[in-house]
Amino acid sequence: MASCPICGTGDPREGRKVCDVCLGHVHGKPQEPPVLKRSCTKCKVWYPATPEYFYRNHQGKYGLDSRCKRCKDATNEPYRKRREQKKNKTNHKAKMKGRIREIMAEQKGENGKIEPRPSITIDFIRHRELYDQIKAIANDEIRTPEQQALYLLKVHLGAMRGVPAESVVPDPGRMAQKGGGV
Repeated sequence: MASCPICGTGDPREGRKVCDVCLGHVHGKPQEPPVLKRSCTKCKVWYPATPEYFYRNHQGKYGLDSRCKRCKDATNEPYRKRREQKKNKTNHKAKMKGRIREIMAEQKGENGKIEPRPSITIDFIRHRELYDQIKAIANDEIRTPEQQALYLLKVHLGAMRGVPAESVVPDPGRMAQKGGGV
């Protein structure tokens, strides 16, 4: 004999799947249906089978998800945080692109084009030994030859103005020896 799938006690009439009580008709008068309960498959706690405790899922029993909202939220938390971080990175990239556009707009001259920055080209073809010395010093102080040449120019130009070398530009080689960053 079949029993009601909702309450498990009543017998459904012929052609019906649930009993009269669960259907809400006892002696022809509508009744409040009993509160359906559902167990969370993760935490095993019984809750009323309502959208207050379970997310909706049309494939689940009673149209609800098998896990309660707390368990579902706890499971999805790491994924949600990762999505937020990706979103923040994307926003950061967009902000940086905007800032780059602002800087480029500031650098544009009267003709609407970016003015070239002053630059110096040093040709060591005739003074190969000088280049080799700069390269050796740069290698000792963990710099590129270009950085070393720029450092030497700054130090010597500062010395010509009477400024001590340490105040012109900090020496990264000395900072590395003292345990500081390069």
